[in-house]
Amino acid sequence: MSEGSPSPERRRHRRMKVKASAFILRAGKFHGSYHVENISAGGLMLVGRAPIPEGEEVEVMLQLPGYPSFRLHARRVHCQGPSPYEYTMGMAFCPDTAGVAKTIEEVIIPELERLPENQE
Repeated sequence: MSEGSPSPERRRHRRMKVKASAFILRAGKFHGSYHVENISAGGLMLVGRAPIPEGEEVEVMLQLPGYPSFRLHARRVHCQGPSPYEYTMGMAFCPDTAGVAKTIEEVIIPELERLPENQE
């Protein structure tokens, strides 16, 4: 690969665009509400106005369409923004959410793939 060429995608989990919302709690207190850009068994991409410090673990209240809301823990791994007033943040699920991650991979993503708006 030549210098300056883009690096290949190295994600371990397939990602799915989704229309969902999330609320972040830091130290048990409400921090902000976010739009969920996409989801995978490994994490989520959030868009919102309140940035989260790099590496910080937070509690996420996730509301996916057609499912009851549930809590999980995630760590902020990268952030872009603000553009213009919102931050885009990659959040990796923490190891204690292994059951949730498995449900996302085996149940939720296949169901989202069947929705007409997610088919090409």
